[in-house]
Amino acid sequence: MKIQMNLLLKLIFILAMLIIMNVANAGLVDKLDGVWEGKGRQSSTSSQWTIKFTAKNGIYRIEYPSIPCSGSWTFLSETSGSVTFFEKIEINRNRCVDEGTVELFLIESNKLKYTYYRLNGLIDAFGELFCSSCNININYCNSNDCNSNTSNASYKNGILHIPKLDVPDSFGGFVTYEVDLSLIPLSNPMTFKVTKVNKK
Repeated sequence: MKIQMNLLLKLIFILAMLIIMNVANAGLVDKLDGVWEGKGRQSSTSSQWTIKFTAKNGIYRIEYPSIPCSGSWTFLSETSGSVTFFEKIEINRNRCVDEGTVELFLIESNKLKYTYYRLNGLIDAFGELFCSSCNININYCNSNDCNSNTSNASYKNGILHIPKLDVPDSFGGFVTYEVDLSLIPLSNPMTFKVTKVNKK
């Protein structure tokens, strides 16, 4: 039980450090420049539509070409790995829901999860966006800034992978584990659950 508690406390500490290191770098919003395209889906029905999001030098334009309507996004906030915008439809306002918030979550170097919230906070739509010319670095560590206990932890497809985690045992030594943690979607602040622990 003591080893499990130590493991949990150490995981929480490492997660906090990884998130702090990522926030200290340029934020995700500063790395979004490009054209992101994909499909959205209404959460209450099976209807789908196309999405085109263009980010350039702090200007954020949104188009829903198959509806059609378009407008702008205004940056609201950022957490480690996600960005939230306020959406204002400017063309064909009668064809699209207006004045909601959009959260983009980085799930791969060129792939974003799109979630649209109505003003009452309920999820109204979701989808995925891809950018063929984008390659956002999603590793939280590299060989220059990771300590040996995390051994190049990485984040991909919603999984935080820690290949080497040394946990003190009751005899003054260490037990080494490989750990995977899964991001709980839409959690704010970011929350993970342990999905795999292997003793090495």
